[in-house]
Amino acid sequence: MYFRVKVQDIDSGFRLFRKDLVLRAIERPFILKDLISSELTLRMLALGARLAEWPVVYHLRQGKSSGMPPGKIPRVVVQVLSAFPRLKREVQSLRESDRDTSS
Repeated sequence: MYFRVKVQDIDSGFRLFRKDLVLRAIERPFILKDLISSELTLRMLALGARLAEWPVVYHLRQGKSSGMPPGKIPRVVVQVLSAFPRLKREVQSLRESDRDTSS
């Protein structure tokens, strides 16, 4: 919504990327240190990458989660929300640079 990107799972771990786009996407430091794959997806889309999604059947694992520790979540939420305007400018800059190189 905020980035005007239609994606079901922006943080999916199953991805195939073109090397030239990845190299362009990682030229500048990441803004969202705790959500790098989400930011990488936004950067790649801004550079003209195509996105295709397939449903994945997910079964809850038994035992302890390997996700983000619950105590860290509030800090990350505050950091991410405060970084959104900066990330939006970064994504817009990549879109504009992509337009300039493809013209």
